Amino acid sequence: MYLGTDAKGNQSPPTRFVTQRDYGRFPISPDKDKPYHGPGYRLDWPDNSGNCATCHAPAAAINKPFSTHMGELDEVGAEGVNCDFCHKIAAVALDDETGLPLPNRPGTLSYEFHRPPDQHQYFASPFADARGGGSFVPAYRESQYCAPCHHAVFWDTVVYDSYGEWLASDFSHPETGRTCQSCHMTPRGTEVFALPSVGGVEHPPEEVFSHDMSIAKLLTSSATMVVSAEIKGGALEVTVGINNDQTGHHLPTGSPMRHLILVVEAKDEAG
Repeated sequence: MYLGTDAKGNQSPPTRFVTQRDYGRFPISPDKDKPYHGPGYRLDWPDNSGNCATCHAPAAAINKPFSTHMGELDEVGAEGVNCDFCHKIAAVALDDETGLPLPNRPGTLSYEFHRPPDQHQYFASPFADARGGGSFVPAYRESQYCAPCHHAVFWDTVVYDSYGEWLASDFSHPETGRTCQSCHMTPRGTEVFALPSVGGVEHPPEEVFSHDMSIAKLLTSSATMVVSAEIKGGALEVTVGINNDQTGHHLPTGSPMRHLILVVEAKDEAG
């Protein structure tokens, strides 16, 4: 999606543009006589690195939010969203009126970081008794922590809106709702995340979040399906209802390119 390449490294040709008096400059369809391997930001903007890295390679984009080339990352930057990045976040900047990140400020542009000097460590967490330079940051237990990378508005167009969908749902109710962390980082019943020998502190199991982020597993229980069938005029008529009643956002969510495909098969007693 950045360089316009497929899984094998084949790259699509640069995007073609035309300019008209009434509509200005706009892209046209790819040349059907040339191989096409998918869209890419750099195909549209070959001289601009964009701000993709502010969410997808945040450790590299902290100092260079608009000039980090996703195809030229160093070793640390190529790790993507790593542990050290997430645990250096000290605060989240949101619009006071909407509760959402400000337009055109995705990822690192909406976070405040605490970065210690050399030879010193700083580790933000949801616990007040963390050892070794740790610091308690309440946002780690709140959905707003996730907002900058899961809600993005570019030029008045909402592109990614998982956080906004959650904010508008019953899941955001302060007393009866659920945070992003309670679903995506569900406690697994352990009393420590890190071993005590390396500074881990015991806490009630229900307070120790997991970090497996198993989206595939969540998808197996994210909606309720109701199926009914009857024979009409010698034909089997099947009605399938899908109710998104188990998630705090749309299903699917996170990107306008994602789709949900429903496959229905009818088999007789012989299979």
